[in-house]
Amino acid sequence: MNTVTNVDSLKKAITDSRFEIALKAIESLDQDAEWAIEPLLEIYKAGHPRLKYLSALALIKLREPRVKELLLQDLRATDKWGHRDGNVNVVAAWALACVERNPEIIEALRQAMTEKETVSGWFSTMGFVIPKLGMPQSEPYTLQEVAGLSLVELGDKDSGKQIVQLAIQDWHWHIPKERFIKYMYDSGWESTISDVASLLQNKQCLPTVISCLGIIGDEQCVDPLIKALKHETPDIRKKAIEALANIGGVRALEAITHATNDKNWGVRHTAQKMIKKLSRDK
Repeated sequence: MNTVTNVDSLKKAITDSRFEIALKAIESLDQDAEWAIEPLLEIYKAGHPRLKYLSALALIKLREPRVKELLLQDLRATDKWGHRDGNVNVVAAWALACVERNPEIIEALRQAMTEKETVSGWFSTMGFVIPKLGMPQSEPYTLQEVAGLSLVELGDKDSGKQIVQLAIQDWHWHIPKERFIKYMYDSGWESTISDVASLLQNKQCLPTVISCLGIIGDEQCVDPLIKALKHETPDIRKKAIEALANIGGVRALEAITHATNDKNWGVRHTAQKMIKKLSRDK
């Protein structure tokens, strides 16, 4: 196949309304396909956010250094009225997760993650869905949370505690926050448990913190949950019991058994119910 035909075929695939067609064309590109670089740069610079994302993926695969600068520019792009261009910003933040990690990219994503102004992008207008965490296509996602997810993908563990704090306290996800925290833990972020547990003193987010510890399911989560059993609010104690039951094990069962003597009837009832559940699950 000659170069002209290659270019035409690539352009057709990238602009195809079916996302899987474009991805298949990108996957089939040889890393030395220099003929594709300039056409892809043209698509990126002139493109709808969806085309920016797809052409960026192809350029990243071809190790084209200019794509990094283009993405960093779009991370803070504004529209013709001077407002943040949410769709472009969010796409750039997500595409940067695929670029080879370097200090400039990490710093740019950290700044985006802590952006004070809420900047949202709609993936439903772009024809694709973020494949991580089962994020629904029909919802808007903020630049802050997508930048945080990209930092997780890039393995920037120095940002771990800040990501956990922001995710639990500040970000308004359209998916359960617990699922994001579990994703961090499953991705090998060892400090996730201690970072989550450090928020136990925060009354506002305490129910979410307890849920996150229960969803993580590691035995290291048992100690902070036992501390939560001493909380003055019965609903918090009940939530801690349910989280301990989700983890299971000897120490969790001992703590739940002790809670059957709680002064509150609702807490005692929850403890008894969780003991029965653990017995059935054996």
